[in-house]
Amino acid sequence: MMNDGLKDFYRKKIIEILSINPRVERIVLYGSRAMGTYETTSDVDLALYGAELTLDDLAELSEKIDDLSMPQRIEIVLMNRIENQKLISQIRKHGIEWLNRSSQEDKTFVMIGNNLEKR
Repeated sequence: MMNDGLKDFYRKKIIEILSINPRVERIVLYGSRAMGTYETTSDVDLALYGAELTLDDLAELSEKIDDLSMPQRIEIVLMNRIENQKLISQIRKHGIEWLNRSSQEDKTFVMIGNNLEKR
């Protein structure tokens, strides 16, 4: 089980929604939830990798994520649009990969019983 303070149901739904877009190559959790310093009200920071991802993709995915009505706010950024080098470094250093379509080892999370586990 992951130590990000999220319910498995919400994590699974987020991955499911974001991975519908074929241009999403990787989903990485970053920020306080990735570092384990979150509070109950901390937002969920997600970085999406994909060379072909557009701002239209971001808007569409954000709208679908908002429909989840999660208690936490979800912030999504596109790695190919971030200009802040400090933020890029933080994501690379502390990020937790939720999905990687190009990896030899599929890190997609699936529900097994009541737990979300790597498949």
